[in-house]
Amino acid sequence: MSELQEAGNFRGRIVEYGLYEAESGAKAVTLKVAIDEYWDSGSQQWGDWRNEDLTTSGSIWVIKRDGTINSKQASALVEHAGWDTSFVSIANGTWKPTPVQVSVEPDVYKYETRYRINWLNGYDSTPGGGNVSLAQAKELEAQFGSQMRAIGGNVTRNAPPATAAPLKTPRGKAVAQPVPARPAETEQSPNDDIPF
Repeated sequence: MSELQEAGNFRGRIVEYGLYEAESGAKAVTLKVAIDEYWDSGSQQWGDWRNEDLTTSGSIWVIKRDGTINSKQASALVEHAGWDTSFVSIANGTWKPTPVQVSVEPDVYKYETRYRINWLNGYDSTPGGGNVSLAQAKELEAQFGSQMRAIGGNVTRNAPPATAAPLKTPRGKAVAQPVPARPAETEQSPNDDIPF
């Protein structure tokens, strides 16, 4: 199996796991996931990668360096990977993890970029933080689309006008045009008789 060399959202099976303690005292559950599918953001569908024979690895930090539980990461392991909350079951290899979805991000270490598991999600959740499928989104569009477009039009229409257009430098790059500072008002301002 080869190590995954790109970022994205993937689904697969945890094929190896263990406990790791950092010098700081923080503790993690290390995972190696065999990739079954990748999320194609263009088509908003999962694509089969079982024949690619790829894995990805990462550490889910469950104990912080101050000795407190990292409840978000621990909860993700319980909810999405079926962890029974027992450190012993990890150490002796009796934990039976469920399939997971992982978010993989680049990680630079000693000038080398590696791609590591950044977060666990439910196997059937939709990447991007939502839980609404494309079919459900189309239904919402049909039901509420015209009202949402009206709201968007109102926001655009009521937005304050832009005060200054960007200047162009000799190389054609945009530079923000300075906005003149408003003079400071004093107690003896000549405009005290203006009601607004």
